[in-house]
Amino acid sequence: MNNLSQTTLIGWETRSVKRHNQTISNCKDYGLKPVLKNLYMGKLYAKEKKSLLIKLKKVLNKKTDKIFYGVFCESCFSGLDSAVKECVPILPPFKIIK
Repeated sequence: MNNLSQTTLIGWETRSVKRHNQTISNCKDYGLKPVLKNLYMGKLYAKEKKSLLIKLKKVLNKKTDKIFYGVFCESCFSGLDSAVKECVPILPPFKIIK
């Protein structure tokens, strides 16, 4: 099974400072870096993305809260501005352990 990392973009909108800070904390826990105040970007594996979205949906559960996430393919990511690319950490390649 392919377990490749994908460049993931997470954005949100909330009126609550507490929920905003919890969301920032969750994004930082997964190694995402800020692009804008409510927009974080980084490389995530599929399982990480799924668990992060579950956590964010628990935090941002009010009627006025909104969550956005997107995934970039490598060709789309290569077309981004270099300032945005600096926000995405480079993951080391896999090591096969016997």
